[in-house]
Amino acid sequence: MRTRNALLIITLSAVSLSASAAQTLSCSLTHSVESPGRQPEVSVVNRHSVVTDEGDTFTFSTDGQKKITSPALQPLKMDDGETAQAAKVKDVTFVKLKDSYVLRSKSESYVYSDCKPAD
Repeated sequence: MRTRNALLIITLSAVSLSASAAQTLSCSLTHSVESPGRQPEVSVVNRHSVVTDEGDTFTFSTDGQKKITSPALQPLKMDDGETAQAAKVKDVTFVKLKDSYVLRSKSESYVYSDCKPAD
């Protein structure tokens, strides 16, 4: 019984620590659409978009309404020695770099860049 209670306390502590580790960021949001044989169409959507970084996931909204949360991200070693985190669901890829977050499908992408802690 004591062991079970101690395990429960440790588990609850870990959950509360990870929840408190979430960081709210203000980022520049860029949208890109690619069509075969054409240059990508790129537009800045918002210079103060919010991304919440939960460590191994991130949450954002491309339209200011619907929240999207990435699946659990896995470490990915880059060619330049840097480490990124990435996950893929069907044909959608989620990537977290130093101060950027990316949602990418075959022909469309949203890039949250220049992220800084939100005021």
